[in-house]
Amino acid sequence: MAMQLPMKMWMKGNQVRMDVSMMVPGTDKTMEQITISDGNTISTYNSLNNTIMVIDLNKLPEEIRKMAKNQYAAKSMGFDMEMFGKIKDCLKVDEITRNDRKLYLITLDDINAIKNSLNLPLSTERSPFKKLVYAIDYNTLLPVKMEVYTEGDTPGMWMDFIELKTSGVQDSVFNVKFPSDAKRMDITDSVRSSLGK
Repeated sequence: MAMQLPMKMWMKGNQVRMDVSMMVPGTDKTMEQITISDGNTISTYNSLNNTIMVIDLNKLPEEIRKMAKNQYAAKSMGFDMEMFGKIKDCLKVDEITRNDRKLYLITLDDINAIKNSLNLPLSTERSPFKKLVYAIDYNTLLPVKMEVYTEGDTPGMWMDFIELKTSGVQDSVFNVKFPSDAKRMDITDSVRSSLGK
């Protein structure tokens, strides 16, 4: 089953905002999610349960902090050049043309290689995801599409980047007021535990 996740993202300096809107499967409810980061903390508000989840990046392992604060990785939706440089032997890079647009197609056949590059323990649970494919614009190096595969030739999840602007972001975009009655949860320790650190 394909799920569409309309997303908007803004970046300026260390500030990042990401808004996601989606229909909750099997219901007629819409979930709005707003994520704000200033480079030190990540706060995510979920309208469905009126909850704010907070992660203190400074309490996470150094490799994770570096990745979270890497502006290029954020702009490329996780394609961290430094991290992927560590697993370059696992990557296949092709130059292709799609719809008259020149792209780099970067394929990682073993998603566990990312976890290994961060020195994180492999989970005992088997992930359904096996392969990751990025299509990146040849000239700007900004993402065009990201696909995650389970088995077979059809992606189990994908993201199309329809419009990306790299300048002109106003400071007011990051001044988000979450509801005063929202429940606040610090999940830093849970995240750190899940990373085995």
